[in-house]
Amino acid sequence: MANQIVLEKIEDLQTVFDGIQSDWNDARFMPVLEIITGMFETSHFSYFADRKSPGGEPWAALAPRTVKAKGHSRQLYLTGRLMESLANTTSDSYRDAWDETKNHGVSFGTQVEYAMFHQDGTEHIPQREHVGTNETQLEAILD
Repeated sequence: MANQIVLEKIEDLQTVFDGIQSDWNDARFMPVLEIITGMFETSHFSYFADRKSPGGEPWAALAPRTVKAKGHSRQLYLTGRLMESLANTTSDSYRDAWDETKNHGVSFGTQVEYAMFHQDGTEHIPQREHVGTNETQLEAILD
């Protein structure tokens, strides 16, 4: 239940606003931002495990010649470097969380140089979206 504030006069409103501003400035968001980063790592691992985009669309199958060259049909997996950079924290991972007054956030991604070609697709590589979030994940973060 929310606290009720009774104002005797309109000038008391400034005191209320000052209290809200002070509470906001004293809030520490880093623990929450670190939890969100962990949630992103878990969800990105599931994209690779399920071979689906953040939106749930199955990744395009590999071309027969690619399966023959790789020796398996697992999309976006040769050495595991791309998956590991998203599902764990490695030298290829891009993670940043900041907690500055009125400016809090998380950046999440990979620095693997070929990731963008798979994320967006090219003339010769079908799109296999592997970075992103979906409505369910956003709702979990807000909870």
